Amino acid sequence: MHLYARRHCPSLPELDRAEITGLAMMLKQVLTAFDRLFDLPFPYIMVLHQEPTGAREGLGHLHFEFYPPLRDRGKQKFLAGCEQGAGIFVNDSSPEEKAAQLRRKL
Repeated sequence: MHLYARRHCPSLPELDRAEITGLAMMLKQVLTAFDRLFDLPFPYIMVLHQEPTGAREGLGHLHFEFYPPLRDRGKQKFLAGCEQGAGIFVNDSSPEEKAAQLRRKL
C-alpha cells in the first residue's frame, strides 16, 4: 500500500500543521485497518520516501510505502532472494483485490 501527499511535497518538514495532523490521522486509520484485516496485530514494514538532503529541488515526492509480511490470516509472506537482492517486495495478489479488502476495514 502506498500513501502519497495530495500536493507535491518533497519532505516531511515541508508539511504545514494541518497536513501533519491529517497525515497522523491517516497513518492511524491505515494501521488500524491493517489490524482489522485479519483480526490480529498486523506486522508491517513502513518505508518513508522523501527528497534527499541536498538534492536539486523538486526531485522528491513525499510518500509512504507499507509492506505487510502477511498474505492472509496465518499465511506469512517470505522474501525470496531476488526480492531482497533487488530491494523489491512482490505480492502475488492483485492491488485492486487488496485495496478493496483494506477499504472495507476503514
